[in-house]
Order: sequence, then structure tokens, then C-alpha cells
Amino acid sequence: MARTPKRVVERNLLKVPVLIEDTVSYSKYFEVSRLNPNFHAGKNGFLIRGTQFLKNGTSIQVEVLDRYGKTVFSNVIGNYSEGDARLVVTEITQKTRKGPGKLVVVGTATNYEDGRPIPLDQQNRPNVRWVFPIDIDPSRRNTSKLILQNTPAQILDGLSVTRTDFNTTSRTDAFVTSSTYTASLDYDFEGHRSDGYAITMLDSSGNATPFFDDVSIDGYFTGSIYKKEISNLYDTGVLVPDSQSIVLNYVTASVYTPLFKTLNETLAITEKSIKFGNGDDYLNPILRSGSYSRVVTSDDLGGNLVRKLEEEITSSVIFEYPTETLTTSANNSSILNFRIPYTQTHTGEIAKVRISAKEANPEITAYQLLTEFNPTERNILVTGSNTGNVSIGRFLTNDRLQNYWQSGLVNITDYENSQSANPITLVTSSAEILEGFYADHTESAVPYYFGTQEFYQLYEGVQYTL
Repeated sequence: MARTPKRVVERNLLKVPVLIEDTVSYSKYFEVSRLNPNFHAGKNGFLIRGTQFLKNGTSIQVEVLDRYGKTVFSNVIGNYSEGDARLVVTEITQKTRKGPGKLVVVGTATNYEDGRPIPLDQQNRPNVRWVFPIDIDPSRRNTSKLILQNTPAQILDGLSVTRTDFNTTSRTDAFVTSSTYTASLDYDFEGHRSDGYAITMLDSSGNATPFFDDVSIDGYFTGSIYKKEISNLYDTGVLVPDSQSIVLNYVTASVYTPLFKTLNETLAITEKSIKFGNGDDYLNPILRSGSYSRVVTSDDLGGNLVRKLEEEITSSVIFEYPTETLTTSANNSSILNFRIPYTQTHTGEIAKVRISAKEANPEITAYQLLTEFNPTERNILVTGSNTGNVSIGRFLTNDRLQNYWQSGLVNITDYENSQSANPITLVTSSAEILEGFYADHTESAVPYYFGTQEFYQLYEGVQYTL
């Protein structure tokens, strides 16, 4: 669903003069958790609080910038905290620029990270800044933790159910394992702006193959690697007997390396490198399952003698990516109209709702999956239960009001098809300006609504023409 940008306040935190530039990945001055560096469509959230080096009661300022340095809408959620940490939410819309961005955090510290006090004349203003690189992609599905703003209210319509024939679609999730291809690795921090690898997948002939598509883009390398380094002496290309000496006995690397981003169909990069237990990086240009070796160094000793340092690899690493299969089947079952209106989130996006049920027998406590559906959203400008004139805004023409807006009671059976009519009567202050409606129903305790007929994303405090 398309999103309309909220009003953005530019804080220009990168231009604030500070005493300390906190340049490490894990800040010493700000404790940040649940921060995914990949900001996708919708509401992306993380928790933040100050460490012991920050001044008590200091204000922490947060700003998110896109690839062009433009501010992206973000705010701190009021009345929500976990421990002492506050929830910061950044909203990525369809108009947000895709590409690398920055998370900028500014606060006031009283001590350096080594414990030395900061000069008193610097302790009453912002004096420390932390900048963290992020990647913005409005086309990707949101994976932030789902935090609801309100408790969902369930409404059941038509409890006297009938049996009918209908088709259902079931989804089967699985992980596809690919060990057909060999990964060619290149370690180049400056060239690819990653402390991981640039990866090209090779076919059985050693040629680069288009591998990274919309399916495998969410994949990862997983498994384990054993490495041993041996010094061998060769005479005219033949291994000299009893010349082997072990330089490094077996060390192990546990591998879980997801793709950070894809540059094209044949090239992707990772965010981190593979490390062995002794701290060495995996620098073999090949990554695949099986046993293989490479020559690390080769020294010509003269007289046809060559001393080689060789690396022996035993690997169980495979490439996996999630996939789903949709199956349509004919069914005969009971139908129940089930709605969950007015559910909103602080972070994350509701992609699917699953409904489970159990028998009325109190001895049975296990729930079984009944159904699942993708929710839609209608914008509600006004809800209430009082009768009389209700001011809701200004509408320029009556045809716009009738074509795009509607009203009704919250618990009416025909909610999805209700129009701007009884039991809510629209009123005008002149022939052209429509400013509200008249709530005229006998049961004032029954809540009513006024909102859009179609599914638009609207925000408070922003002007729209519809």
C-alpha cells in the first residue's frame, strides 16, 4: 500500500559542532538495540538510551538521512519504553530515496569513554555525535518487530453461518539449498564499501552465472569450514618425502553470512567476512562444499626446489534462501465475517493475520489454524458516539465528498459497502464548503466513523486534497 510522507523536520545534526565524533560501530555513548541497518518500506524501529558517559536527563537527538542528505521522517514514540530505552521510528515511503543513508545521533556527555571528565564549558550543550551507515530500500518488505499502538478489537458478523463452496490458497514455506554453484570471493573494503566479500556465483565451467534474483536475494551462506596449513617441499614439481610440516593445525569457522545487497544479477556483497576460531579471515577465493586446497605462498629455493605453504579446506558450506509455494484447492466450509478494525502499529507492518480456533470443550486447550488473510486499511478521520454537529475538516465540493468519503456505524453488518448516508447525515455551512457531518442516530452509545472509501494512507497534521 502506498504511503504519503509525513511532515519532515530538518535537524541538521551533521552540522552541529561537537567535541567527540563517536566513530565505532557499537557506540560508547549511546546504547542502541534492535537496529537493523536495512530500512525497508513502512515503519522501522529501534531502541536507544544513553550510557554511563552521557549526562543524566540529557536530550538525545536522532536524524535519518537518505543518500542525498535529505531528512527522512522519524520520531520518538511517546509513552512507550522498554527499561530506560525509548522507541525511535523511521517511516520509509514510496518516495524515499533508495540507497545508502545515515543514522545520526547527537547527545551531551559528561565523560570521555576512558573516564576523563569533559570540560565543564562543554557539558551544557551537545558535544558527542554518532553516525551509523544504513541502507534504504522502499521496495523491500518490512521486517521490523511488530509493536501495536492499540489492542486489536475483533468484530464477528453473521454468527449464523452457512455452508458454501469456495477456493482457498495455502502457502508452504521452505528453504531451498543450493550446492550446485561455486562462490568466487573477493575481499576489497575500499572498492565495495563492505568489510565482507564481493561474491560471484560460478557454474561448473567456472563462468559467472546470473544467480542473484528476487528469490535468492534474501539468502545466506551457512555451514562450517575446517582449515589446515602445511609447508611442503617440491623437487621439480614432485613432493619430497617426509618434507611436510604442519604450520597451522585445524581451525574451525562457523558460517552464517547473509547477503547485504546485490549489485546486479551476478554480483552481491556481504556485510562481514568469515572468521576462524584463531581470528584469521577466510581469504580463499573459492567457497563451496567439499575438500579443496590452494597455495598461499611459493618460495623458489633454487636447484629446482620450491617451498610452498598450502591451505587445505574441508567445507560443508551451502547457500540457502527462503521460498514459498502457493496451492489453490476447492473446499466446502462455513463462512464467518471476521473484522479487526482500527489496528495500528508503532513499528513494523501487518502483512498477514492468522486466526486460530478451538472447540468449546474446556478440556481441549490446543488451538488449530482456522484461516489467514492479508489485511487492508481504510482511513478513519473521526470516530465517536456523541450526537450533533461534528467538525472534521474542509471539503471543496460535494461530489468529491460523495465519491471518496463515507460514514456509518462501526458495527453495521454491511460495513464494506456503506456510503455517506444514514445513519450519518452530512451537513454544510455554505454551498461550496463542507465542514463536518451531523451524527443523527438513536443509540448514541454505538460508535460511528467517518473515513475514506478507498485505501489511502493519511497522517494527522498534513494537508491533503482528495
